[in-house]
Amino acid sequence: MRLNRTLMTQLAEHPDDETMAEIVRLAPNLSDREVARLAKALADSGSLLELDGPYTDLASTGGPSSLSTLICPLFLCSLGFKVPALGVPGRPAGGVDVLSTIPGYRVHLVQNEVLRILDECAYAHFLADDVFAPADALLFQYRQRTGAQAEPALVIASLLSKKLALNLKTIGLDVRVANFGNFGTTWEVARSNAARFQRVAAIIGIRATCFLTDASFPYQPFIGRGESLVALDLVFREHCEGTLLEHISACWLMAQTIAEMPDAQPPSGKLLRDIFDRNLAAQGARPEAFDERVAQTLGSPQIQICSNNDGFLKIDLDGLRNVLVKLQQRDQGASQFPDPAGVVLLKKVGERVIRGQAIARLRIRADSPEIGEIQSLFTCSGSTERGRAPLETLRPQN
Repeated sequence: MRLNRTLMTQLAEHPDDETMAEIVRLAPNLSDREVARLAKALADSGSLLELDGPYTDLASTGGPSSLSTLICPLFLCSLGFKVPALGVPGRPAGGVDVLSTIPGYRVHLVQNEVLRILDECAYAHFLADDVFAPADALLFQYRQRTGAQAEPALVIASLLSKKLALNLKTIGLDVRVANFGNFGTTWEVARSNAARFQRVAAIIGIRATCFLTDASFPYQPFIGRGESLVALDLVFREHCEGTLLEHISACWLMAQTIAEMPDAQPPSGKLLRDIFDRNLAAQGARPEAFDERVAQTLGSPQIQICSNNDGFLKIDLDGLRNVLVKLQQRDQGASQFPDPAGVVLLKKVGERVIRGQAIARLRIRADSPEIGEIQSLFTCSGSTERGRAPLETLRPQN
């Protein structure tokens, strides 16, 4: 059985578990055109926007510590684009769920609200739900429950469905490459899937630029929902240094490439904060609420993680992500996007440290049983790891 009309109609109109199980079963053998059909069916399950003009967005394949889906929309707005960012929750700190932790920030929007917000501030960040791409939201949840999150055909269809729902014609994709990556665990596989993403995008009339980035190392030191806001605050105040500065520079390069403005100068932190504040106000939050969240995160109790011996620092980044996600899921009843824990790295992976030296700060309840588990993810060895692979750009074929 292939992706016939009956199955696509069932997915768009009544996406039950049986239908989604059949989609997952078929996924490994789908052709590019079938993946394009699947993306369209997911988009057609909800409201569609008719946007026309300089609209774009940067999506990602997921993974911890990157700020690309938070900072690139601001960069793109500074370059004259409007950015409707329709997404699904990240793990542990995707763009839309980080913003959701700011009191008042609304991420469940209807058509008229999205259009109003884009008119007011050129940037809207909102969730796939029962309004936009509802079948994609349900299929994404099903994939998470059943371990099918990293199936390339489904990742591609999911990402493109949200761009189709907004009628975007030009987009970027941050392909985060690591041994736990959703788009391939090696550079060769990720590069192949990125090329396929571009082919499928072209079938449905979307010009896609892919950026392969090395997710096997932390992109920058601030890992967690609250910590991502702290990092944004540093960007706005132009207090970036070290790997945070390197990461923000890479994000600026992505935005420049999508905009096809290689000679553009990076915007000031003040301009980025102004764009951000206008988005906060348009989506229901006070700009001061952001400052209060940053202060709350910085003022929360912290546990210092120290090196257990001399050597070169290693971090089990996938393990750290899994523990943070577990903590978030345990607190899910308190809010849609709880923020019970986060980490700030004080040393880089591969850096030489000595026994007892502080290597990270952990924000968590002092009685949390996961403290020891998180500490065990930071180890030292006698050999250093290779350096981070450089950003690789795959431009769309003309």
